[in-house]
Amino acid sequence: VLTVFLIAIDYKMRRRAKYLFVVLLAMLGTTLLLRKKGSSIAYPRVSRPVTSSASDAHATNTTTASVTSDPHMPTFLNRQAERVSVPGSDQLFFTVRTHPNNHQSRVELLALTWFQTLEPEDVCIVTDAEDEFTSKLKENGFGVVVSSCNTTHNVQDLSCKVGLEFEFLYNKSISDPRKKWFCHVDDDGYVNTGVLLKLLGKLDHSVGQYVGHYPQTDQRFKEFHVKFGIHVWNKQHKAFPQMKKGYYHYAAGQVYCMTKSTLAAAAPYLKGSSAFMETEKKCGYTDDLTVGFIIDGLLNIKLMDTPLMHSHSEKLWLLNSSTLLEQATVAFSGGMKIPLAEDKGFSIKADPTRFLSYHCQLYPSTSWCKEPATSPATAFAISEVQNH
Repeated sequence: VLTVFLIAIDYKMRRRAKYLFVVLLAMLGTTLLLRKKGSSIAYPRVSRPVTSSASDAHATNTTTASVTSDPHMPTFLNRQAERVSVPGSDQLFFTVRTHPNNHQSRVELLALTWFQTLEPEDVCIVTDAEDEFTSKLKENGFGVVVSSCNTTHNVQDLSCKVGLEFEFLYNKSISDPRKKWFCHVDDDGYVNTGVLLKLLGKLDHSVGQYVGHYPQTDQRFKEFHVKFGIHVWNKQHKAFPQMKKGYYHYAAGQVYCMTKSTLAAAAPYLKGSSAFMETEKKCGYTDDLTVGFIIDGLLNIKLMDTPLMHSHSEKLWLLNSSTLLEQATVAFSGGMKIPLAEDKGFSIKADPTRFLSYHCQLYPSTSWCKEPATSPATAFAISEVQNH
């Protein structure tokens, strides 16, 4: 500011200098005020649960989880799976939405790694067709739901499958009293079960909860706010007149968790393919925004945003490598991958998604983690991922 002021004087602008100085001071004051507020757009802050510390998160996996080798366990990616016992994991239930093309390129990778931190009956994949791989999953106790929806990736077909998935989650919440949390994960996500349990354990599972990550970097973010936060006379408001003016938040569709109360309240709008497709049609948005619209907006069960639940829509390479083991979920696809260095496990060629190496960092006593870094056993996985 002083430099510009002096320049103005040097150029014989003394009469204008005082006005220039006042303007620059006003600009400086405005900048400092905005920086103090943290944003030039005053979006309401999303409630955030208390996150676990680095030492607590790491201890959850390394000190309480135990790996068990059993010759009767199935093999995935030419490796024998080994069960990882994580105390409290029976409180969780997961559905993984996928496509037949991704059974061996993605879901088999999950079956070898984080699926093993849960009992098989606590994981169910929702897909469009059966094959040898789904038969193998069912033989080993994992759930498989086959939809009758079209297999494209358009909004209507996805909504059809999401409604079926929601129905399955709802029915599970009624039939299994042990379960406290019901989570959806995409087929490119890795769940760090111990950290997720610690995160969810800080919340009251007896009331409505909706937990995930609010993707402010998502291109749809501002549009979602504009249509739901300002133009309350639009078709969404007409379809749901009980909606109040305000800002509504949604979790990225790749990963989120809910309680029984949330599933029960959302059931009339989201349970079953027909109900979900009708709701999506009224909202005019994709499946994850529709879920957020109903749960956060209509039902007023506010999203509990956590920076520990990541999806492939984020720039994962920006994560500090020293905190990777403290994340509740991470993901790959679309050119994204876990920023795990090559010296932290298998070579990048042998483990392009970094899931195998990440799993071994969390559970180093796993037998197949002791294989050479360039083990040929991964050749099948490499070709499948690269061809996807």
